[in-house]
Amino acid sequence: MITIGKIREKSGLLVGVIGGALLLFILGEVIRNMGTTIEANPRGEIYGESIDELRLTELIELFTNNERQMAAQQGREFTESDAKNAEDKAWNEYVRQTLLDKEFEALGITVSEDEIDALIFGYDGMPQNQMIAQYFPDSLGQGGVDMNALNDFVAKAEANETAQNGVDQNGQPTYFSYAEIYANIREEVASQRKAMKYVTLIEKGNYVTSLEAKDDYFAKNEVKNISYIFRPYFSQETSEMTLSEEQFNTYYEAHKDDKKYEQRASRVLQYISLDIKPSDEDKERGVSKLENLKDAFIQSQQDSLFVMLNSQNKQFNRNQVYRSAMMEGAPNSYPSSMDEQFQKAEVGTVVGPYVNGDRVEMAKVLGFETEKQAWVRHILIKAGGPEISFDAAQQKADSLIEVIKANDNFAELVKEVSEDPGSIENNGEYKWFQEGQMVTEFNDFSFNQPIGTLGTVKTTYGIHIVEVLGQREAKLPRLAVVTTNVDASEGTILTVEQEAKDIWSLMDEAPEKFETIAEEQNMFVRPVTVFLENPQLNGFSASAQSQVLRFGFGKGTQAMDVSEPIKDGSRYVIVQLKKIKEEGAPDKEDARQLMETDAKNEIIAEKYINEMSSQSDITKLGQQLDLPVQNAEVKFSTGNIGNNGNEPKVAGVLFSGLKDGQTTKPIAGRQGVYVVKLVKTVEPMATTDYSASKNEITARLVSGTSRNALQSLMKYADVKDYRMQVRIGAR
Repeated sequence: MITIGKIREKSGLLVGVIGGALLLFILGEVIRNMGTTIEANPRGEIYGESIDELRLTELIELFTNNERQMAAQQGREFTESDAKNAEDKAWNEYVRQTLLDKEFEALGITVSEDEIDALIFGYDGMPQNQMIAQYFPDSLGQGGVDMNALNDFVAKAEANETAQNGVDQNGQPTYFSYAEIYANIREEVASQRKAMKYVTLIEKGNYVTSLEAKDDYFAKNEVKNISYIFRPYFSQETSEMTLSEEQFNTYYEAHKDDKKYEQRASRVLQYISLDIKPSDEDKERGVSKLENLKDAFIQSQQDSLFVMLNSQNKQFNRNQVYRSAMMEGAPNSYPSSMDEQFQKAEVGTVVGPYVNGDRVEMAKVLGFETEKQAWVRHILIKAGGPEISFDAAQQKADSLIEVIKANDNFAELVKEVSEDPGSIENNGEYKWFQEGQMVTEFNDFSFNQPIGTLGTVKTTYGIHIVEVLGQREAKLPRLAVVTTNVDASEGTILTVEQEAKDIWSLMDEAPEKFETIAEEQNMFVRPVTVFLENPQLNGFSASAQSQVLRFGFGKGTQAMDVSEPIKDGSRYVIVQLKKIKEEGAPDKEDARQLMETDAKNEIIAEKYINEMSSQSDITKLGQQLDLPVQNAEVKFSTGNIGNNGNEPKVAGVLFSGLKDGQTTKPIAGRQGVYVVKLVKTVEPMATTDYSASKNEITARLVSGTSRNALQSLMKYADVKDYRMQVRIGAR
């Protein structure tokens, strides 16, 4: 028998099912990926009219309750992410209902009461609606329907019976109506049936003409054999080219209103963050906590049980080996500062407590394994790219070695010269790494050269100046580790908060020095652009994101303003509104990055076209320009020219009446300028039967019917989602 709990559990899902899961999924994707144009009014618009705020609020409450119940059933906390997910589902459902109800009405799509009965009970040749099996499953659990339970439920609904479903905040019983739930079920069955009719109607409307099928057949099978000369825009010849201000201004004025350069309304922000990390005093409390357990750990005969009872990280693996690590907190490691103690330890020794990142640990040695390890320091000179060859890098490395031998200044040169960011802070050192961990050439030098050797190694990264500082047969301890996590105390949090306020005060007084002040404080400035149509920030909590966006898009915030410190989990952020970008043509500063390459290519194309127009014989032109004559086969369906990818302009000329043996004038394509000779046209196999092409196109159209129809509805309805803009005060 179906339980009332099952009905209540599923009833929220009655809103949100349409024409099967596929249709709803597709609509959800369309909604999530759509762009919007900003106009006016509340949380959204459809067909140019404001949405029904009350109806949207009701749906949000319904889906939020569903998500909250789901979280409770799964034994987890209802989070900000759950609430956001529920709101998005409610919005999608509101849009779905609005769009499709309007379509159903316009097309006269209805479902009779007899149809609904047939779909619920599965008679008159109708397949029983799958939703009924979810609410009234049979005892076999094979997807069937318990008809006795269904009939009993319907009888109670028709008799207007009610049943208790809980108590309210005052402890008073609350009730639900069988009739109301049954009415919801019937409404949803009808909605699904209408959606199925709607999709079927559109699918049946797909038709491919014989002419379309013939064009498709030729596009895929007709081949143009060509010879061509290609002169790329980017080459050694043009790599040093720079635009004059006059040239850029000319291009900007001519193209600033082009659709491809249209600027979306946005805010350019930049921010710094101050992490709230445990202080030395906080860590010391963790050390003291484990010190009180140390004697008991030493005496313990059941190490796994001790770890499970006393460690916040309840993991125990008797066979796991641990290694020394330069970076604290790395998995299965201990800090390099503790390496000597572990190398000298014996089985049964308890080492620590010691700080390891954001936790304090102490470890009992259960046993050892051994491996070869090396300790080196290096300077990397990257090579192999356009900036420096391997030969030039080798010459530079050889010179630096002479400087090091004369001045013993390896560590100083690391900071000045090395291009390996992973080791600069450690003076270029990689301490006690295992054999085989590094690339082969680097590894062999480190392990095979005597200690004290200073030399060079060539790898795919470049040339390394390497000095071997040590080699050993290291002991790798197997450990039982007791851990306590170290959290920042209230005092530490207040200290960081005050530091953030002090920095903000400096920036607020001199906002033009935002980057300079950050650099003086050894802080990294992170830029981010947020678009008004869909304002969101990655990497921020929901509450911090709202505060940042309210600041960035607030009507009182001006360019260069700096926000007060904003708490974001375990950090404070200070944000500056760097620039306000309005919708439309970009200003010259913003346009430079967008247009510079295109502007260069236009000038290069004009120059190349003039030079390549001097000779109509493609072989002689290639000799004249020292360019190879290449061959390719081209189909209209792809438009690919050799290895240069799709070149629509070139393909367009080839398939627009060019005769075999004819040579084109120079064509400015996407990648460069082409001169093409049509050597031969290979016609496809003659046929009058294009049914295969017709069937293929039809199948493709039908498979995309739901998506294409809904995308068209979204576009036609001009759906606008203003929810976030309203939330952050941008509207």
